[in-house]
Amino acid sequence: MAQKQPIEDVRAYMTQMRQAPVLRGDDLPRSGDLVHLSANVPIQSGAQGVGVSLDALKNRFGHPLAVHEIHFGLSTVGAVIGVNLTYKKMPLTGNFVPVWLLGYPDIKANEPEDSFADTLTGTGDPDRTYVWKLPTPVLVAPNEAIVPSFTHFGQLSTNEQVRVSYVGRVLTRQKMPAKMQVPFASAWISQPVGPKSTDLIDTSPATDLFNSLPKSVLVHRITGRLVLSTKTDPQLVGGAYGPAVYGEALRVDAVWKCFVRIWDSIGDVIVGGGNHGSLGTYDPSTVLSTRIPWRLAFDWETDSVLVNQILPPGAFYTVEVELPSIGTVYDYLNQAATAVPSPSIQAQIGFIGSREETP
Repeated sequence: MAQKQPIEDVRAYMTQMRQAPVLRGDDLPRSGDLVHLSANVPIQSGAQGVGVSLDALKNRFGHPLAVHEIHFGLSTVGAVIGVNLTYKKMPLTGNFVPVWLLGYPDIKANEPEDSFADTLTGTGDPDRTYVWKLPTPVLVAPNEAIVPSFTHFGQLSTNEQVRVSYVGRVLTRQKMPAKMQVPFASAWISQPVGPKSTDLIDTSPATDLFNSLPKSVLVHRITGRLVLSTKTDPQLVGGAYGPAVYGEALRVDAVWKCFVRIWDSIGDVIVGGGNHGSLGTYDPSTVLSTRIPWRLAFDWETDSVLVNQILPPGAFYTVEVELPSIGTVYDYLNQAATAVPSPSIQAQIGFIGSREETP
């Protein structure tokens, strides 16, 4: 008579079986195995269209590879590096998208983009990883690869070492489908407003947040983040989160004094409403004009607004931002005005969606 196996051993065995191993190099995969492909590339400040060696990113497993996540490892914040991605002749991005706009921030896990120690100069975490969890997996055929190209936007004079990684599962029992969903993202970056500038109103062109594809895109969300910098301490603000510099004063002032409006190409307002008079004031009791504070426009946990809207070919979103020239801010913790050395503010906004393609 066979001896019964203790239930604890069975649970441990089943847990082990559910945890697919991470494969690297030329390991032979089994169906469902988790694969991690990585490549590194140095990018000089201001460089555009820097490619990556595809040998390390190519699907060498002889079966379809379902890529679920794309990771970007940086030594600075994701506002500085933009990525353009294609698979075969299918674009995953419409232009160079700042990598921090692609994924949701993870507030509970205190991911780097929301770390209060983060700075553009890299004095916070030495290595930051931004994760784009694709709205639908990209099925990569054998001997093919998702091709990345990078741009350094030049907010910093320092060069950057970028690591791009694809995380997915090998599908040994599945053939390439006749049709599949492919992600699509596009972005716009405003002009910066500096300490000696006048208050800035900037509007995105029709060619940036634009559906350049010959088919409709289902837009899932629009993400917006602010890049703040001072003479002594470049930093970032994502939604209502960012480094605690000047006792929270700079970021708190920024998300309330920066205003935004977003509408589509037929005039329907996606983000807007309320009334603001002079710069930095807001009256929620009226709905006469359009731009609203950044803090009210984007969800504070996701830095995004959910859209779920069909964007037809040739259609686009227009963003209008109103950025203040901040010389002093009110320190809400110490209840006093605080001088800010040479601040500047820049807005970065992108949309993320998907569409059906024939691979």
